[in-house]
Amino acid sequence: RWLWLLVGAAVLVAGAACAMAATSPARVPPWQHALRLAVALALAALMIGPTARVSARIGLSVLGIGDLGEGLTGQVLLEPQLWGALGLALLWGLVAGFAGAWAVRGLRRWRR
Repeated sequence: RWLWLLVGAAVLVAGAACAMAATSPARVPPWQHALRLAVALALAALMIGPTARVSARIGLSVLGIGDLGEGLTGQVLLEPQLWGALGLALLWGLVAGFAGAWAVRGLRRWRR
């Protein structure tokens, strides 16, 4: 199921890249589209990363009365890897920005 999430995110980023390239003037080079989308995704990763920490304490209780001992409790802590997410966002933004700019450039030439 996580694969569908990855495919959906890729489609949304590609759509954003195409929309950005379609609304900008035709004289803007593709590397500028790629750079702008990479910076936007990196800033989004920097904003979301620190707020995405999840902590959960789990335990087993009988009729809502306390935990049943140390062996039946646990704690889950999920912390984002900020630098990895930042690098991935930059790379993904560059690739999607170039692809979106070239796709829109091809559509503009095809319409003529």
